[in-house]
Amino acid sequence: RNLRMRDGLTVCADISHSLLLEAQEYSTNPVECDIRSLPFSSGSFDKVVIYAAVQYLQENDAVLLLKRCREILTPTGQIFIGDIPDTSTRFRYFDDVERRNSYFDSINSSRPLIGTWFSRDWFAYALEFAGFRNTKILDQSEWEPYKKFRFDSIAQC
Repeated sequence: RNLRMRDGLTVCADISHSLLLEAQEYSTNPVECDIRSLPFSSGSFDKVVIYAAVQYLQENDAVLLLKRCREILTPTGQIFIGDIPDTSTRFRYFDDVERRNSYFDSINSSRPLIGTWFSRDWFAYALEFAGFRNTKILDQSEWEPYKKFRFDSIAQC
């Protein structure tokens, strides 16, 4: 969601106009777009930060996003993807009968409550497939509210 250009400017890209309005105090360059088709030139950024967004994508779109991020990064660029729902901890989140029933009802209605959950291995291999190296899958910091259910990742071009 938050992209830093090589000239030191921050670009905040999001599909939500209202979120971009909120982010204006932090960003000099809001760009309203779908992350599945980022409108930036190759090599435009040193860093890409995506936070609390990949859960809204299916696996195939997540792979396309990672490949596109690799394209828009410089050869020495880095990517950080945070707040990724961890499939191995899904039922720590849906930890009682009522929550589990809501979860399965949402699947039956094709409207998942959280979206796509990813395994740590899947994410590391997807980053590698997209052309990244030195991938690290990280536990979230203590201050993160959903640290028991999510993870972060960082990789280099």
